[in-house]
Amino acid sequence: MSDDSECSEKTNESKMNNNRQPRHQVPLHNPPLGMQEYDRGALNERQQAYLNEYKGVTRIDNERYLRDHPEIQWLLDDYLHAVLLARPDNVTKFAGEYFGKAEVLERSRNAREQQATLS
Repeated sequence: MSDDSECSEKTNESKMNNNRQPRHQVPLHNPPLGMQEYDRGALNERQQAYLNEYKGVTRIDNERYLRDHPEIQWLLDDYLHAVLLARPDNVTKFAGEYFGKAEVLERSRNAREQQATLS
C-alpha cells in the first residue's frame, strides 16, 4: 500500500465516530418528493457532527423503546388492517375514532399482559 493511500485512510478514519460513519455526513441525494431543498450550508461541521450523533442515539433509544413495548407493533398492524378495510375519506378522524374504542385499548392491554407472561 502506498504512503498516499495510507494517509488517506488515516484521514478518513479520523473523520469517523464509533459507529464508523462520517462525522460531517450530509445527504448526497435530493430531498424526498414534496420537501424543500436541503440547506447544505446551514450547519457548520461541529453542529452537523452533533446532529448526526444525536440522530444515532435517538434511533437506538427509539428501537429500545419499541422492543420494550411490542404492543405498539400490534396496535399499528391492527390499525393499518382496519384503515385498509374501511378506506375512510377522513383518515385522521378514523384514527381518532379507532384508537378511542374501548375494545382496542382492551386488546392492547391483553397483548401487554400476554407479553409479560412470556418474558
